[in-house]
Amino acid sequence: MIVDGENLIVSCDEAQDEIEELHDFIKPRLEYIETITVESDVKLASSLLLQLLVSIKKSKPSMKVTILDGGTHESKFYGTMYWSQL
Repeated sequence: MIVDGENLIVSCDEAQDEIEELHDFIKPRLEYIETITVESDVKLASSLLLQLLVSIKKSKPSMKVTILDGGTHESKFYGTMYWSQL
């Protein structure tokens, strides 16, 4: 996890304990973070990261989450992923 001003950069290969730390870090700072950039050129270690990002996006729809915004995401490991918000 890297904090770059109002941009938070996370990686898909973070372990469960790192994702839990990310949750604890983001929770009190949610109003100050504008963008979450996901470095996705690595294999997804846990679906927990995706669940956290979707939860954040639902609670703050104005936040940009690079892996979720746009409806599709290209990954060299998984091909094209399509997202839909229900």
